[in-house]
Amino acid sequence: MVLAFVDRYSRWVGAAAGWLIYRRIKIYSRSLPPIALAMVLSTLLDPSGRSLIHDGDFILFYTGGRFLLDGRLSALYDFAAQQTFQLQTLKLTAEQFTPFNHPPHTVLLYAPFTLAGFDAGLMLWTLCGLAALALAWKLLRSELAALTSYSTAALTLMGFCFYPTIAWLLANQNSALSFLLLTIFYVHLRRGGDLTAGVALGCLLYKPQLLMVPGFMLLLNHRWRALGGCLLSASLWVGVGFLLNPDATFDYLRGMPQIAELPFLPSYPIAKLHNIYGFCILLFGGVLPVAVVKFLAALLTLAGLALVYRCWRSSSWLPATRTWDLQMAATLALGLMISPHLMFYDLMILLLPLTIVWSHYAQGCNGRALDGDRLLVWYALVYVAVFVGSYLSLGMLQLGPALGWPRFAVQISVPIVIGWALVVHRLATKNELA
Repeated sequence: MVLAFVDRYSRWVGAAAGWLIYRRIKIYSRSLPPIALAMVLSTLLDPSGRSLIHDGDFILFYTGGRFLLDGRLSALYDFAAQQTFQLQTLKLTAEQFTPFNHPPHTVLLYAPFTLAGFDAGLMLWTLCGLAALALAWKLLRSELAALTSYSTAALTLMGFCFYPTIAWLLANQNSALSFLLLTIFYVHLRRGGDLTAGVALGCLLYKPQLLMVPGFMLLLNHRWRALGGCLLSASLWVGVGFLLNPDATFDYLRGMPQIAELPFLPSYPIAKLHNIYGFCILLFGGVLPVAVVKFLAALLTLAGLALVYRCWRSSSWLPATRTWDLQMAATLALGLMISPHLMFYDLMILLLPLTIVWSHYAQGCNGRALDGDRLLVWYALVYVAVFVGSYLSLGMLQLGPALGWPRFAVQISVPIVIGWALVVHRLATKNELA
């Protein structure tokens, strides 16, 4: 029934495709980098003295890495100790405190970037992120024939026409590494290298929520070598972290329920969450009890997993075929929405499924981009939704109470990305690609 609704709706919005000519698509997509540059300059020139350097998430990475190098892992999840460190070492204000709440083994990843101080470490972190982004595009270019007409540098630069890529850079986050690891996962699965693909997937354990749906997909298709590789690399991460300091591992496990409660706190930037869990909190968190909201989120998460199951139920595992590529793209997109935690900058990973599908439509249709019809409109909807979704949600959260309404908002990116994935799945099952 869901697929039938999406199919009918996509036919209706397909009437708008005539407006999306190549010239307009280029103008609107290329307008984002100048907008981002203006955002950066306005922040750097902010008279309050706040800057991107002291607002990004590299603060928490630096904190975790320094706690490892300073031999303070026993206090890794002591937030008072973290705050004292940031106030004294980084000269931040209390409002800028950014707690380290990643798994303990991740300090191994962050520690090398703390050796030369904060500013130098941030520069190196950014350069490594850009290198990871370029390497991911290089791998995709070598795998998807439609990308060979573009250089790796051009593909990397074009990626910044997608707002979450800009958001990743501004937030100093690790999304580029996630994009690279999932690209390695996809490319090696496509080549039949299941073990390597699984090892790459297991390396994502610094964001374990991203493992859930790809792992579920591998289980559905009985890809035991890939699952074994994933378990091997993930176990190594956890094992090394445990050997470094068992107390830190137990502290993290004990604190996981509190981490899950963070989105319900008034100070949490819930408008920046772009997943099913965040969708439910935004929509129902101000009108329903917390337990009910969690129950609804769990039901929708199970429904999402059921959609992934449906994607692969009647499909054969035939890597590098058109149907397999489309099913994989739909699964990767659904996996982001089903993920228990996904912030706006991690939406840059959508570039992977978007590119996979685009590679089968690179020539367009009747002089128009993509299929020239409904898929084109769904791409446009995704492009706009990930750009304005957080701002719309924040506006709704502020407007509702001002009008005397309950506090609620709709994260439009979630249903739109899910709709895009279902349309791609429908195209795969109907084999509608020419």
